[in-house]
Amino acid sequence: MSFEIKFDQDLSLEDIRKMTDDGYHIARSAHAGNQPPYHVLLPGGVNFINYPTTIRGDRPDLLYSPHEIVTSDCEIRLLNNNNHEAGPLLSTHVDVNLDSLPSNLRAVVEKENTPISLAKFHELTFKALRPNLHIQSYKDYLYKYREQIIDILRYLVSNKKFTFYIFDRYIRSSGIVGSTMMGGFISNDIDRMLHVTDIEEGYIWHNVLNIIFMTIISILDSSKNENTVRHLAGTGMSYTVRDQNWNRGILSEIWNTIVPFMQEKYSNFPSHVEFVITTVGFNNFVAKRFDEFIAIKEVFGLYKLYLEKMVEKIEYICAIQKDGSQRLTRDPEVRRKMHEYDTEIVEIKERIQREIARAPHIIAINSEGIGADPLSKVTTHYDFLLELYRKNKKQIEEEMRQVCKAGGVIVADGVYTVPQALMLSMKYIDRIFRDLNLICGRRVTNDIEVRRVPDKERGGYHRTLSLDENKSFLVKLNKTSSYSSC
Repeated sequence: MSFEIKFDQDLSLEDIRKMTDDGYHIARSAHAGNQPPYHVLLPGGVNFINYPTTIRGDRPDLLYSPHEIVTSDCEIRLLNNNNHEAGPLLSTHVDVNLDSLPSNLRAVVEKENTPISLAKFHELTFKALRPNLHIQSYKDYLYKYREQIIDILRYLVSNKKFTFYIFDRYIRSSGIVGSTMMGGFISNDIDRMLHVTDIEEGYIWHNVLNIIFMTIISILDSSKNENTVRHLAGTGMSYTVRDQNWNRGILSEIWNTIVPFMQEKYSNFPSHVEFVITTVGFNNFVAKRFDEFIAIKEVFGLYKLYLEKMVEKIEYICAIQKDGSQRLTRDPEVRRKMHEYDTEIVEIKERIQREIARAPHIIAINSEGIGADPLSKVTTHYDFLLELYRKNKKQIEEEMRQVCKAGGVIVADGVYTVPQALMLSMKYIDRIFRDLNLICGRRVTNDIEVRRVPDKERGGYHRTLSLDENKSFLVKLNKTSSYSSC
């Protein structure tokens, strides 16, 4: 018996769409708050889980800034002033100050019972933008299988080793978060678990159990999943799972404890499971206006031209060096040709930079949170939603016709992308994202290792890749440029 975490970047968003259409259960768990562009782009069949999170006074959740609305133009605080006082931890269970909302966003929630929590508000606004995406709260996601989860929790409680993974924190109805002792801790008090009961306040479990329960639901919900569960992640989750290797040990330990219990109830329940993570956090190639769409389309066209020129340069260098001579730096003709290549590459880079300036969010580095990247304008789902509300039905229909005519893809009303963003695997999307940042003079680290190398050194960065790999990449770019949903 074992629980194994793997990473797979060979999937495209189109692959994910086809898998969900075929019955696979694929989830993306994200904090409640301002959703980044790559979530706006997700296929409709994905189970998007709006997970409650915490804030401390004026200090936001660094990933999603749930205490406010963030756009490229402004920030709107969503809490009353007394909720911003320094001190207790607050969760997104706390109520929104509806008076602070713009009228068009207030209309999104006017049919809901008030007061309304931060988590619910962000969930409803994201649903308003992406009605075809299966967006739900974590409690709603668990609801169908909550009796099974409660049984598992009761079973785990008997093993005192897991107590502090089950009872991780306590949240009051006011939204204040504290230790388990805040609730007068009782080590078998499963009836006060917040995610699987209808109570107003109670305990929440550790993130390790979130992965366990999402895995169990994926297996029970679809026979397609069998021993492999696929999960979509942003950069933050991917880094956390990679860095905190101790989680993998406790995951296997909890899993091995649960398996005999589950197999008594479900004979086909697997002993071994692979939790396969695909990081989608660098696919920001989505537009809210026609001019942004054209900029993204131009970036992809210019990037292909840039890659072609880099391949030509590498091929020329390889041909010169093949005869064993030292002509690369001594021969005037070779030097002239190299200068010609370098000049053309610089010109293409400058053109790419100009197009990126029209849609700067496509190279935003989101791994440290909304607004963490000072060199790119912050863009969230609220930018898309507010832009959509500025247009009437006729304007939206005309814009969609323009996008279709230009070879684009309609993700939803007011949400557009290029075919490559859907058809290329995340491995290639990551590569393009990385290269575009380097072209704009920026270094990308963490999950994507990049080493800046001068272009004159045998093709610059691409010298770390074989010529055949670069040619293969060009073939992929050409093949994925013709797909359209129109």
